[in-house]
Amino acid sequence: MLAKGIKTVGFIGFADAYGEGWWNEFSKIAEARGLKVLANERYQRTDTSVTGQVLKIVSAKPDAVLIAGSGTPAALPQKTLKERGYGGAIYQTHGVANRDFLRVCGKDCEGTRLPAGPVLGRRSAAERHPVKKSALAYVEAYEKAHGKNSVSTFGAHAWTPASCCRRRSRRR
Repeated sequence: MLAKGIKTVGFIGFADAYGEGWWNEFSKIAEARGLKVLANERYQRTDTSVTGQVLKIVSAKPDAVLIAGSGTPAALPQKTLKERGYGGAIYQTHGVANRDFLRVCGKDCEGTRLPAGPVLGRRSAAERHPVKKSALAYVEAYEKAHGKNSVSTFGAHAWTPASCCRRRSRRR
């Protein structure tokens, strides 16, 4: 956010441990880095509307909004922000790095910033990128076992190709 010149931010997250965890850590970092948080809103994973929360955020006029949700329920605040004419930057957490979120959010998620592992961007990574070969190998192995287009970024977080981390035993 700082690299993009953002000075003010709104926050909307799940009204549960996931949202609270993000708020607790983000608010500390924001304060330490000089980001001013103008709104702090919550919603339930099963809510069908977040209009009230989004109107409070939009009226505060933040440069950016961080949505601390995961999966398809994280599309609701983003779609509502777009419907209400919010034109600032939108950030999501790693919890939306999957096909279902993209399907539900549709064109409203274009331009969203989020952290994601190399499996998600494997096709667009430069050929010389150090993890491209490993990401492609993971996808190939996973889809061979579970079917085409079944891969998600989450399983890849725990995967380490055998070729990169062979242990050598030492005799002493």
